[in-house]
Amino acid sequence: MVNQHMDEGAHIALEILANLIYLTKRESEDSQKVVGYMTTAEEQVSRLAATLGLKS
Repeated sequence: MVNQHMDEGAHIALEILANLIYLTKRESEDSQKVVGYMTTAEEQVSRLAATLGLKS
C-alpha cells in the first residue's frame, strides 16, 4: 500500500511537471509566467524527491 501511494504521488508530480513544461514552452514570451511555472516546477521536484525518499 505504501508503494502504491508513492507511485501515485510520483505520477501526479510528473504529470504536473509535464504540464508546466508545456505551459512554459507555450508562454515563453511572458517571462513572469515562465518564472511562475519554474517556481512551481521546483516545488514539484522537491515533492517528487520527498515521495521517492530522496533529497532535493
